[in-house]
Amino acid sequence: MKTNGLRIKRARAVLGLTQLDVAHSAGITMATLSKIENGHELYPHMATLSKIAEVLHCDPKLLIESTPGNNDKLIQGL
Repeated sequence: MKTNGLRIKRARAVLGLTQLDVAHSAGITMATLSKIENGHELYPHMATLSKIAEVLHCDPKLLIESTPGNNDKLIQGL
């Protein structure tokens, strides 16, 4: 599933987390998170997306690009 890196970046910012914070907590490299956030990795493994969502305290579905209205739901849920 195609992710929306901007949503991840915005959620991270709202929570006051750095890329390093999220990457470390999710057990992924900062390079991987950066690629996802910047649109260079559009189709990460669902396990990776789930780990990021867990750190951001949201449903992984809210990080997927094709789901309408996710920007509002994501920010409201934080």
